[in-house]
Amino acid sequence: MNALVKYDSACRALAEARSVDEVKDIRDKAVAMACYARQAQNRSLEADAVEIRMRATRRLDELRRAQKETVGLATGKEGKRKALGLAENPSDRPTLASQGIDKNLAQQARVLGKLSDEGFEKAVTGAREGGAPPRAQTHRERAGGNDRALEHRARRD
Repeated sequence: MNALVKYDSACRALAEARSVDEVKDIRDKAVAMACYARQAQNRSLEADAVEIRMRATRRLDELRRAQKETVGLATGKEGKRKALGLAENPSDRPTLASQGIDKNLAQQARVLGKLSDEGFEKAVTGAREGGAPPRAQTHRERAGGNDRALEHRARRD
C-alpha cells in the first residue's frame, strides 16, 4: 500500500511539474530508484520506476513542444558563433545543454512524445513486462535496406 501511495504521488508531481528542472529531477530519481530496485531484485519496484522514467521523459517532450509554441527553440546557429569567438548564446532561448538535457535524452523524449496516448500506454505496459521501450528507427531500417538489422529486431521483439 505504501509503495502505491508513493507511486501515485510521483505521478501527481510529474503532472504538476511546470519546468524542465522539476521533470528532470523526478526522472533522475526514477532512474536511481530503478537501479536500486534491480540490485535488490525487486521487480515490482523496478517496473514502477521504469514507468515513472518513461512518463517523465514524455513530459520533457511536452514541455519542449510548449516552449516551441511560445518563445521558440534555440537553433544550432549559436554553435557556429562560439567557434567564431562571438557571444555564446545571443538569444534568450534556452538550449538543451543549458537545461541539462543531452542529445540522447532529447531523442528519447521525441520518440515517446510522438506516440499517441494509446501507443504510449502500450509501450509502458511492454516496458513493465520487461520489454525494451520504443526507439527511433535507423535510416537503414526506414529505407528497408538492412535485412540483417530487421531480422535481428524481429527476433528481439
